[in-house]
Amino acid sequence: MDNFSAAAVARIIPFGLKRLGLTASLRPAPQAAHIAIDEKRRVLNTLASSHGEQVLAQLGAGVLDATDEPLLSAFSPARGPHDLIARWQRLERYVHSSHRVRIEAPGEHRVVLRHVSIQRGPKPHRHESLLVFGLLIGLLELTGVQGLRARTRSEHGWRYVGRLWQTIPWPPDVSQWELQWEAGANGHAQAAHATRAANGQPQQGLDLDDRAGFARHLMSQDPAHAWTVKALAADMHMTARSLQRHLALQQHSFTALLAHIRVASAAQLLTTTMEPPAQIGYGCGYSDQAHFSREFKRHTAFTPLQYRAAFAAGRSTDPD
Repeated sequence: MDNFSAAAVARIIPFGLKRLGLTASLRPAPQAAHIAIDEKRRVLNTLASSHGEQVLAQLGAGVLDATDEPLLSAFSPARGPHDLIARWQRLERYVHSSHRVRIEAPGEHRVVLRHVSIQRGPKPHRHESLLVFGLLIGLLELTGVQGLRARTRSEHGWRYVGRLWQTIPWPPDVSQWELQWEAGANGHAQAAHATRAANGQPQQGLDLDDRAGFARHLMSQDPAHAWTVKALAADMHMTARSLQRHLALQQHSFTALLAHIRVASAAQLLTTTMEPPAQIGYGCGYSDQAHFSREFKRHTAFTPLQYRAAFAAGRSTDPD
């Protein structure tokens, strides 16, 4: 997997090692957007050889300390385990990864996942699967999920419980996992979302422009969310039909508002940060890099790189 997500993982690994009190002879974490698959596998093999396979799953806890990692901003607002897993799957599609996490058995407070290859050829290496599921567990803890438990599908007891990993031998197949969490444990991300919605909820008597403004506010808080009219209306304590009617009366539409918010969010990041455009596109909710470039140019007449060159702070370069 030669993509920015692999580079982000490589930057998270040192945080995981520090949490475990371990050291390893690794090259400096990449600051660039990409890392080659051979380099990623070399790092994982080095860690497994030095510290055992257990450490690969435990590295996921590094996300709790990697507060400056830009990619995490797309995961931290997740409203629960299912939303977080959906964001992970969108990341895999965004970077056209040949390895994907698939849902095999969904449930209200549990899920069974499998790490698979979508192309002919070798399956994901077990080291990659251990790292992926460890990262998912770390991300779930980051969003405040309570009572999280995890195990490979062939195990009877819980391998991860109470935020601790059990030191027991790994089974031959580590590509399929079961995750469970406490019923009604929404996590701090969902609580924060509910607080934002409650604080911004329009009062009776506000004009319709305020409705549109509130809609913009909610979606701009989390442009990576899979927004729908129904989801937005629920956050605004309205029916979908009522929301559409309010927006239409003011010559707005849900689709246009969401498109504007995502472009505006991307434009701000392009001009105020040095995050790679691919990473920005994912964090702003686009389906893949081509979609991001196409939509951004359609709204601004610039590609993301041209926009950054023309309008980034301190720059006045002609994009042509």
